[in-house]
Amino acid sequence: VMQVNTVWIGELAQVSRLPPPEVERRLIGDACFNIAAAGFILHRHLLARHGNLMQAIGDYHSMTPALNARYQDDVTEAARRLFARVTPR
Repeated sequence: VMQVNTVWIGELAQVSRLPPPEVERRLIGDACFNIAAAGFILHRHLLARHGNLMQAIGDYHSMTPALNARYQDDVTEAARRLFARVTPR
């Protein structure tokens, strides 16, 4: 769901207290676990480093500046499409 890289399995196993094969199985087969893992990575490693959510989102995708910026733009556009129809009360 969130395309969590296998490089994170060891740390996710430590914080979840699950064996690495179980973490991998849940990342693949349990969308809630997968999203929680991505949130952990985003918060602990990326948002804490920058204090800037969009930079952290870009870093989650790539540390290469051009790829990072393009991904930030893609996420912003996706959010616009998702929420453009929402009207405030």
